[in-house]
Amino acid sequence: MMSGTASAEEQAMMRQAVLQNLVLFSVVVGDPRRSPSLLMRFEPFFRAYYAPSISIHPSLDTIRNNTQISPDSKLNEQLLVHPTDYNCVEFIFEIESTLGSINVFARKEPAGLNKAIRRKQTEKHMLHTMLIHHMDRVFAPLIKEIPKHASVRSHQLLLQGGFIWQAGTGLYALLPLAHRVLERLKSLVRQELNAIGAQECVLPAITGRTLWERSGRWSQAGDELFRLQDRKGSSYCLAATHEETITALVAATVSSYRSLPLYIYQIQPKYRDELRPRHGLLRCREFLMKDMYTFDCNEEDAHATYNAMIACYHRILEKLGVPFMVVEADTGLIGGSKSHEFQVNAPIGEDTFVTCGKCKAAANIEELTVLARKCPEAAANGIQEESTTPPSPKCSWEYSKGIEVGHAFLLGTKYSDIFNATFTNHENQSSNMVMGCYGLGLTRMLTAIAEGCNDEEGLVWPTSIAPFAVSIATTGSLTSSKKANAMKLYQLLQRSPLLNDMIVLDSRDMPLKQKIASSRSMGLPWTIIVGNKFDRDCLEIIPRKMTRGSTTMSVEEFIAVTT
Repeated sequence: MMSGTASAEEQAMMRQAVLQNLVLFSVVVGDPRRSPSLLMRFEPFFRAYYAPSISIHPSLDTIRNNTQISPDSKLNEQLLVHPTDYNCVEFIFEIESTLGSINVFARKEPAGLNKAIRRKQTEKHMLHTMLIHHMDRVFAPLIKEIPKHASVRSHQLLLQGGFIWQAGTGLYALLPLAHRVLERLKSLVRQELNAIGAQECVLPAITGRTLWERSGRWSQAGDELFRLQDRKGSSYCLAATHEETITALVAATVSSYRSLPLYIYQIQPKYRDELRPRHGLLRCREFLMKDMYTFDCNEEDAHATYNAMIACYHRILEKLGVPFMVVEADTGLIGGSKSHEFQVNAPIGEDTFVTCGKCKAAANIEELTVLARKCPEAAANGIQEESTTPPSPKCSWEYSKGIEVGHAFLLGTKYSDIFNATFTNHENQSSNMVMGCYGLGLTRMLTAIAEGCNDEEGLVWPTSIAPFAVSIATTGSLTSSKKANAMKLYQLLQRSPLLNDMIVLDSRDMPLKQKIASSRSMGLPWTIIVGNKFDRDCLEIIPRKMTRGSTTMSVEEFIAVTT
């Protein structure tokens, strides 16, 4: 065994070994008074481990000579090493090429030592497996000049903040920040849908012409439907919705009432050949959508499902904290007997809806006759479908603009009739399934939230979908103490499940004022200031919703507030 400080030759040997992937060393614990500490000998490699009285074999050849290795083992794979000296305790250190982690395994446990090593191993593992986001590594290309076509605030802010990039007319790349927002939004949507028993799938984006001709929508869809042909001349479309595909699927696979109700949803890009794409993600040619399709045994169950989905959409939008209205709507090309839109209030919205201040009924302006049926004062005086004024002085109508982010349809048996989606009921008789379909435009929701949640400094994302919840900003030039304090706070906050992967460390070489401004323009809910001193009971925190000043609280209080 070697003694003293590692020589240059020994260190060179170690470095060469580290360059190989997963090289194993046999390390023997001996008498602490006789053998040197591994920390002293190879400190650059094993700095984080407390391992008194550890020495290492001088070469890989020595390991081979002093251990029994299976003939089919390879140097770059995990080796089965048996100790030759059974009076010692053997440890195996597994070294990755990046020194990202070092795993320790003990064959025999000396009293107390293995517990201490496992504790150090856990701490080291947490440090190296913890995903650390650095602000200077976030890909968010900023633009100096706002394009002329970006005429609305949400479009401008998403472009300026590096959330999106225009790849063509009506085509946008969703950059990492926007992707993180959408991933959190999808997670929220999945949570609510799964809670009511819905199941996620992925349907093909390309749909054959035959299915759409059976429903009649191949000719009804008009020029907005992207159509294409394969090399054999067969016609397809990029599906804007999937009623045909999902109904054909269920018709072929479900035959008994025992399989109903069935709720199937997907989250995938949709395509529409817009004549005039505008306002960024609000009306573009490729967009992300959640579409869900339900199958029930009868009309009563289908209405119950419809009401449950309306309540589900309520919960989703309430968690986002945006003002919205549920309005009666036209069933349009999709069809059905009943339809509601979820409109987020926004002056740039393309839809106009009417709300009665007396009975609180609401409808799209295209469906004023529905409002008339629900509003007693309007019904008493009669109303024309094209009317834009209340028919009675007692009837207080308010007109608002909105962005449609969700739509619910009670389809009935329209598609199950066409595709023969039948089942055998309790009485052993064949019945048509009663369907519903429910859409949420996720990229539209991103735009609607950005339009309603901003101020003169930039975006103000709701905590539930912000790309990062917390920015840890160091003051002035970065010193070793500031870096250590920032990392200590990072690790403390990461212990909260809701903050895991939601923290970004801003240690850029720039004035603190600029770091705060950057965090606020991105819309991050919280900025925490870290200097040379760190007190977990007195964090300096700047909430995004505060126009000026800061507040103080402990780590535990902050975690409680953010959750």
